Amino acid sequence: MTESNPPSTSSGTAEPAHLVSVLLIDDQPIVGAAIRRLLSSETDISLQYCQDPTRAVAMAIELKPHVLLLDLVMPGLDGLSLLKSLRENPATTNTPVIVLSAKEDPKIKAAALDRGANDYLVKIPDKVELLARIRQHARNTERITQKVQEQMRLLVQQMLEEFQYNMRALQEASTGKSVPVFHDQAWRALSSQLSLPGDLHSQVETAYQQMRHANEITQGHSQASTIEKVHEVKTVLETVKELAPLLVQGLALLI
Repeated sequence: MTESNPPSTSSGTAEPAHLVSVLLIDDQPIVGAAIRRLLSSETDISLQYCQDPTRAVAMAIELKPHVLLLDLVMPGLDGLSLLKSLRENPATTNTPVIVLSAKEDPKIKAAALDRGANDYLVKIPDKVELLARIRQHARNTERITQKVQEQMRLLVQQMLEEFQYNMRALQEASTGKSVPVFHDQAWRALSSQLSLPGDLHSQVETAYQQMRHANEITQGHSQASTIEKVHEVKTVLETVKELAPLLVQGLALLI
């Protein structure tokens, strides 16, 4: 059972531009109702509820909440095991998790923190404290996200410069007068991190493979004549040139 509870607003009051989305995972509807009451008057917080712990990871991936509230004792899948699954999934590994426990037990708290919980509250928590914790973790997540996005933008810019450098080096190599030095450090650093559309990712990978092949031709010690090598480099260069506009256009959107 899942429920979506957008914040209630009084007539004539505009909703805030930035909502903090919270996903509560707890098998007891009474707890869901209690947390809903605590948050219902907060116009900057949106609460969604997952009663079935076996669906929690999939729901968290779909909803992308800013903060997760997680019960520790649930049938079928206990909270610590679920917390481990959340931390192992790339889509939820950095999502702040506030554990809700029925006990103020140092051993349970230590186990939860050891599995990756960011915070620990005894339920039902005090409203003021719960709101403060949710907002603080959401702010921390936003700061981290902005920092990661800026790092990604810098890496993408480096990759565009790297690609353009390789293109110029191949152009010079196609005259038979120079041997290019192939650069693909930025692409290797980014290829597993960028969430590119499948076609664009494939095109970028193909372009780098083609450039790497051309570099191997110029570096190789085969018996092929310089004329044959130059001809093959020119062929590769033409292929890469066709991919270049798509690469630049697609990646420029990420900067």
